[in-house]
Amino acid sequence: MKRLGTMVVVGALLLSWSLAPSADVVFKVGYVDFQKVVESWPEAKRKIEQLETQYEEIQAEMDRMDEEITQKRKDLEVRKDILKSKEQEQAMEEEIRGMLKNYMETFDKKRKGLEQQKTQTLEEVRLRVKAVVQDVAERNGYSLVLRKRDLVYAVEQYDITDAVIAELKK
Repeated sequence: MKRLGTMVVVGALLLSWSLAPSADVVFKVGYVDFQKVVESWPEAKRKIEQLETQYEEIQAEMDRMDEEITQKRKDLEVRKDILKSKEQEQAMEEEIRGMLKNYMETFDKKRKGLEQQKTQTLEEVRLRVKAVVQDVAERNGYSLVLRKRDLVYAVEQYDITDAVIAELKK
């Protein structure tokens, strides 16, 4: 759907340009490879690596909790024959249920927090890249800049990706 919208906008702009009565109208179109920009920008890489590190830390904590629950279950199975009463067995089962509940709550809380941070980080990166693209486009007289992934074909000379990367690295 986004591509159709982009094509309609480009088509309308090209049509209005071709129908323009004055030969003085300059319509310059460029494109940028956002993926390459993000992958080449050290600050974006650093932020993404921080998110990955946090994910790994959370996963390690969840694995530790999972191991504790598994061990408790094994202990219960071993002790079933040894336990003197149903109350002791039920108490251990209740403890395991409590651990499972805590596991699920912790997992959900940390997952939501990480997703929120990921969304915020990616939005910050997107807004910064967009601002630099706009700055580069304005300085170089581009009327329109598209994302490379939305193009079927484009001449390399209209690619402003390297200029955007250079600007971000400053």
